Amino acid sequence: MYAYHSTDFGSNDQYLAEAIAQMHEFKREGLIRAIAIRAPHEFAMQWADESSPRGQQARRFLHLLHRCQPDLIAARHNLLSAAYQTDETTVIDLARQRGIDLLIKQVLGQGLLIRHPGLPATASLFGAGDHRRQHNWYSPLGRRLIWDGLQPIRNRYGHTPAALANVAIRFALTTAPTAVAMLGFRTASQITTITTPGPALTLPEVADLAATGARIRTNLDQVFPNNRTRP
Repeated sequence: MYAYHSTDFGSNDQYLAEAIAQMHEFKREGLIRAIAIRAPHEFAMQWADESSPRGQQARRFLHLLHRCQPDLIAARHNLLSAAYQTDETTVIDLARQRGIDLLIKQVLGQGLLIRHPGLPATASLFGAGDHRRQHNWYSPLGRRLIWDGLQPIRNRYGHTPAALANVAIRFALTTAPTAVAMLGFRTASQITTITTPGPALTLPEVADLAATGARIRTNLDQVFPNNRTRP
């Protein structure tokens, strides 16, 4: 898989046609098997009718989806993802409607959903140049708020990283049943944390997990009102 990760193709999309041609050439040559496009972190197709920033972002994504004709959409999806109205068409819905494969990423929230904060609320975990230093959710206070909010999930499903990873993966795959999940690791020991997820969650379990995630998001937005960046 090779993906369009950026939406910037120069002034007036001057490099877009060349990028599309090159991607399809890679596929014809057998160098790649699938062309992917990255979806916005938050998206509903109905937003494209708005004049708001999210409307502009939605229109841009739909335009690139039409131009690039990808085989696959890559989208962020986890317990802390935004909730949508029942009449809104999400990326998950859009992929299913158009017959495009869906890959979901950051299923573990880049560690937020399985890792104990560990450090005091004044300490920094990430090194210079790590993008997470710019996001309040990854700050010591943000990580602590998330970890404390996950307490009901730990009480029900287990306290180990493996148990938390298991329920996070099951939630993502149950709520995006046509998707494949991409799970990353940086060390050999982390591989043992990612286990076979098991059966799909029941509707009451999904609702309970979603409600817990919504409470955490509300708390984070109250503490960090000027930074709504999602993990």
